Amino acid sequence: MKKTLVFFGTYTQPILFGTGEILNGRGKGIYIYELKNGHLLEKGSVKTVNASFLVMDHTKRFLYATNELKEYEGHFGGSVSAFRFMPENNTLAALNIQPVYGADPCHIELDAEGKYLYCANFMSGSVTVLPITSNGSLAKSCCFIQHNGSSVDPKRQKGPHAHGVFFDPTGKRLFVPDLGMDTTVCYQTETDGNLTLLANKNIPVDEKGGGPRHMVFHNSGNYAYINMEMGNRVCVYQYDVEKGKSKLIQTLPTIPKDTDPLSTSTSAIKIHPNGRILYVSNRGHDSLATYRIDEVTGMLKLIEVQQTGGNIPRDFEITPDGAYLIAAHQSSDDAILFKIDPENGKISPIERIEIPTPICVRIYSFEC
Repeated sequence: MKKTLVFFGTYTQPILFGTGEILNGRGKGIYIYELKNGHLLEKGSVKTVNASFLVMDHTKRFLYATNELKEYEGHFGGSVSAFRFMPENNTLAALNIQPVYGADPCHIELDAEGKYLYCANFMSGSVTVLPITSNGSLAKSCCFIQHNGSSVDPKRQKGPHAHGVFFDPTGKRLFVPDLGMDTTVCYQTETDGNLTLLANKNIPVDEKGGGPRHMVFHNSGNYAYINMEMGNRVCVYQYDVEKGKSKLIQTLPTIPKDTDPLSTSTSAIKIHPNGRILYVSNRGHDSLATYRIDEVTGMLKLIEVQQTGGNIPRDFEITPDGAYLIAAHQSSDDAILFKIDPENGKISPIERIEIPTPICVRIYSFEC
């Protein structure tokens, strides 16, 4: 028998965004819910500061959270917190916290073996690698790389802004979309935790000023999709897994033609487990763009752009079985559970729950 648990990361303190906006975080840290029979049931919470992104290791015994801060214990940069998860009673126990030496850590990922945690630090534009010990706690940073570069927008792209860390299908290349540089930077991951720049495999934007934010690889491994935060579009790349090279083959908008592009920006991008549907969320327009993926070419066809029913859908996640989608709304203090139509990927709302300032939602299944 399986149970499905939903983890929400929330802002807990005021935070200054790259846009100049200040958001007052109202959450406690991490909230845990169980998704059961089409309903979200609250199971508990744990305190941690500005938990803007979460990831669980492959054993599902440890959970890690960014602490999106510009200063931690009097030193420049934020931190990452480690927790032990007890599925028998749905609780998290704090293990330790490590600094990342970069401002506003916003996205983390683990390697397949669970030996290293990789962190993108948005405001200062850097990448940090933290070793993971045998008990799940984090060791001190073993690698730190500062990005350098800028692009055409004088306000948002005066310097680098690393926005995420994503492994390609080999698990040996790490791609880092950098909004400020207008480039998705490619690194080779080394066995000692270091990163080696593979500049000839970097992915440039389709058009300057796009601001790459997140990316996802198709189940086949042959295609990569990157959403442009500032450009309100999704770019499709043909991906050569063996060589690690990308070729732009399509660009599509994520918002209707009559939408003011300055009033909205993309946030999350995900592929349905069946590999046939791709979703991108739009903040400001407060919607989810749904696309069908061509099984032969990997190219996209827009199905619909649907309102998500809340303000600023910062993140969303799809259940492992592909039956449900949960959208977390940063500015309306809620999350909405949707049923997914298996034929066309369209979503229908079925339940709303209150969550203060939700920033990240992750869903995992457990044997029980």
